[in-house]
Amino acid sequence: MGTNKLFRRAFATGLVVLSLSALAGGLGAETYEQRGSALAFGLNGDYVLNNAKDHDNYFGFGASFLVVLTKNIAIEFSGQFDKYATLGDTANPLTSVSPGHLTQIPLQAMLQLRLPLNTLPLVPYITAGGGISLNSFTLDDTMLAAYEAQGFNLTEEVKSSLILSVGAGLDLVASNHLMADLHFRYSFGNADGSATITDQISGETATQALTSINLKSMVIGLSVKYVF
Repeated sequence: MGTNKLFRRAFATGLVVLSLSALAGGLGAETYEQRGSALAFGLNGDYVLNNAKDHDNYFGFGASFLVVLTKNIAIEFSGQFDKYATLGDTANPLTSVSPGHLTQIPLQAMLQLRLPLNTLPLVPYITAGGGISLNSFTLDDTMLAAYEAQGFNLTEEVKSSLILSVGAGLDLVASNHLMADLHFRYSFGNADGSATITDQISGETATQALTSINLKSMVIGLSVKYVF
């Protein structure tokens, strides 16, 4: 079964389960709205569509902490762990990485404008914010072995970088202490790095700067939050 097909099935199943949970919980949105402010901790699962053609799409996971300040304003702090394959872009070698795996840990603060629906346990919102992406890169083992067989060691680095994100979402309030969040994000970001090759015999090295590595992505995800 393909990754996209599996994601669609999991996404649809999760939505049905959460909808039934909301009905079983007695539609707890009224109490949530009356309280106005709240704190919530959540676990997130996302499917990420990379903008760069040489970066694979992938599933990521993370956690978030939501601070609801008023009925209409909230701030969400989130952290995500993402690791995916890169294929290498031979047409643009100075703005891409070689075949391997790129790890990103984006840490963000997002401001939410929330618009509760008084008659339903639903809270649509729009959001914008940003933060830092902690990046690291490991080269493909086959590629490393090929260079070593020729007497060279190859390393590549991707530096941490700033990211900005915009998006929208929908909170489903299942009860006074449980809600789910369906969300969409588009993240903007580029990273710099370097590639270094070392002669195993002489020890001489040559380094090439890598600039504007494309980290733009579109995220579709689901989060389940516990409201304190």
